[in-house]
Amino acid sequence: MDIGAELMNKNSHYKKARALARALGAPPDDEIFHLGGLEVSSSQLHAWRVGADHPKFRAISDEALLAYLDGLIAWANEEAATK
Repeated sequence: MDIGAELMNKNSHYKKARALARALGAPPDDEIFHLGGLEVSSSQLHAWRVGADHPKFRAISDEALLAYLDGLIAWANEEAATK
């Protein structure tokens, strides 16, 4: 796998997790990242969401992707505990 494909793959994982979060009624992404222990700006979020051909595209880091997944799990656990 070339570097560009690997970077797009990470962003694809973020976008898929984001779609799942939306379907579950999760809070906005910045709150999920916060639950995962990472503060992100709206410009960072935008750069991870746009396509690779967009001038503002940036690949999501492993740290950020893991923080998002950790935050999503933390949110889901909180939701389950209140039901």
